[in-house]
Amino acid sequence: MRKAYGLRTLKMMKHPINKPQLPEGRSTRLFGANSFFDNPGAVLDVPVTDNQDELIKLMLIEQKRVLSVLGWEENYQSGYKKYSMGIRFAISAPFDLLWAATDLVEYLWLSVRHKFEFGEFLSEDYARSHMLPIIDRHTNLAYRKVYLKAKERGLNVFEDGNSVVIGSGKYSYTTTFDKLSPDAIPWDKIQEIPAVLVTGTNGKTTTVRLTRFICKQAGKIVGYCSSDWIMVDDKIIEKGDLSGPSGNQGVMMNPQVEVAVLEVARGGLLRRGILTNFVKSATVTNVSEDHLHEDGVDTLEELAQAKALVYKGVAKDGYAVINLDDKLMREYAKKIAQKKIYITRDITNSKYSPYLKDAQYVCYADNNAFYWRDNNNDQRIATFANTPITVNGHARHNIENALHAIALSFTLGNSITQIGKALTQYENTAENNQGRANVFEYNGGKIIVDFAHNAAGFEAMVGLVKSYVTNGGRLGILLGNTGNRMSLTDKITDAVISGRPDFVVIKELTTYLRGTEPGQVVRQIEEMLIAKGMDKNNIRLVDNEFDGLDVAINFVKPGDAFLFIAHESTAEIVEKLKALAEQL
Repeated sequence: MRKAYGLRTLKMMKHPINKPQLPEGRSTRLFGANSFFDNPGAVLDVPVTDNQDELIKLMLIEQKRVLSVLGWEENYQSGYKKYSMGIRFAISAPFDLLWAATDLVEYLWLSVRHKFEFGEFLSEDYARSHMLPIIDRHTNLAYRKVYLKAKERGLNVFEDGNSVVIGSGKYSYTTTFDKLSPDAIPWDKIQEIPAVLVTGTNGKTTTVRLTRFICKQAGKIVGYCSSDWIMVDDKIIEKGDLSGPSGNQGVMMNPQVEVAVLEVARGGLLRRGILTNFVKSATVTNVSEDHLHEDGVDTLEELAQAKALVYKGVAKDGYAVINLDDKLMREYAKKIAQKKIYITRDITNSKYSPYLKDAQYVCYADNNAFYWRDNNNDQRIATFANTPITVNGHARHNIENALHAIALSFTLGNSITQIGKALTQYENTAENNQGRANVFEYNGGKIIVDFAHNAAGFEAMVGLVKSYVTNGGRLGILLGNTGNRMSLTDKITDAVISGRPDFVVIKELTTYLRGTEPGQVVRQIEEMLIAKGMDKNNIRLVDNEFDGLDVAINFVKPGDAFLFIAHESTAEIVEKLKALAEQL
């Protein structure tokens, strides 16, 4: 068990406090390329908004001094980022010293706090006595040599307890730390399985699941991770939000897996860097307002840069899949050195011409069909009418998701013919894509369950669900919001009002209060809807999603459509609706 140094140590100092006490930070390992540099290391997040420039200056001074004292100064890289909610400090480290690096950045901040509050940094002797034992304890030169040699050969390295895994999936090699030796490893027998990385604001999970389905239909054993689980060949290995490093590693270390499709969340990219490298391709589905003022990100441009980190995980001969319809990613494409596959729903847009000339391949939608362009030769993949996930073209967001999945699947070794056939077979059911635009028949109407959690997601789903209203039917919507997304409520309610709903249910998300009081978020949504013209008599407040489901069931009549946004109890809601549909 590593030992952390922080506020507890500072409290032991017998000094008067002349200035307001500074907060502790939170350190995490950076497994690979990150928003500061391209090497592994550690990052410290400090929630301090005052005196930022002074504290950064002190940190840089103390960093240089302490690293020289510890003999760490050779070839290290560092960086910092100040933003609205704090400061982030990062330092690079050899792969075997990542845990030590987290202690080091914590120690540096401790010394900076000491200087800021008491007028002096901690002594050099204090640095040596506290940090050198930690560095010595973690130093493993054999592990370091193995990591560097693996990197030279284009291989990933993962660790799990006492196990070290080199390569991935069915081609990986597993050993233990006590047997780790560069000369004892059968390097020529180790390979990487084909893998892809998927991130973005919306559509990540659907893109991952559709890509996985295409590869599965081609006869491959696929492992994928998402915000719901890790699944290998139809078997759920672990449930939970596994779109971070642990989910990626869980797939890549599994010896059954032949192909990996990895969802990569923004938080994992910023807090842990790129864990999985040498992939066949990566994509950013889109970028819209969400998770701002977190982890050093204040603007949409910064959010796009953070998500674009996935392209650093692509192998030299791999592909960057670029969504031309997303302005931020279109502009970022100029910075990407890899070969490119461009996707678009608007192939005739003259703004795209310079980019299309630079493309190895283009995947696009036109005339209600998907097409693949290779050296100006265009091949039709499938029509919208034969592709259920598009709902005959009404589900515009799923057209975009399918374009991503087609491009990713191609880089994983699937032919255009195989991809087209799989697209026609993929039904957007709860079995294939739980909680994403799942449609259930009830009492002559439809209840559609989705996961929308930001304005762009609501705009897409409200537009889709309106298409299910028939014969003068009504539109109902259930929504909620998390405590840390209250700044998005204005735009979310704009999207809701744009659909002119007849009835709105607002749910409390008790497990996602995130610093707010019970009822606070619900009242905010209600007040904004009323201010924008919604009749208060057509709004219902409920305590949880199950109460909301009861309301939805009682509301739906023939011709009606009800958009049910589920966050806390998606699986249970889906199962209840399936059971109700089977009773009809």
